[in-house]
Amino acid sequence: MRGLNIRGINVTIPHKVDVIPFLDKLDTLAGQIGAVNTIVNDGGILTGFNTDSTGFLEAMLQKGIDPAGKNVAVIGVGARRGGYALSCPGTALKLLY
Repeated sequence: MRGLNIRGINVTIPHKVDVIPFLDKLDTLAGQIGAVNTIVNDGGILTGFNTDSTGFLEAMLQKGIDPAGKNVAVIGVGARRGGYALSCPGTALKLLY
């Protein structure tokens, strides 16, 4: 990315965790989740972001589903990332992956 002056890239499975050691910085949410799906090159500084969880939650909210205060089970490979978005205050969360 640096050598080609690429401004940003998207990262997919199975590289979302493996790419982290090659980054200069992690966004707070990406660090908490432990996975990156977006890398931004800002003047040679590579920063990792995770938009999976916020996108997951936003899609639910747009459909009128608010997990706040509810019992939630997230099942599957995406449970780690999607589940993080549901860990809002008052939500009883169970991740199965």
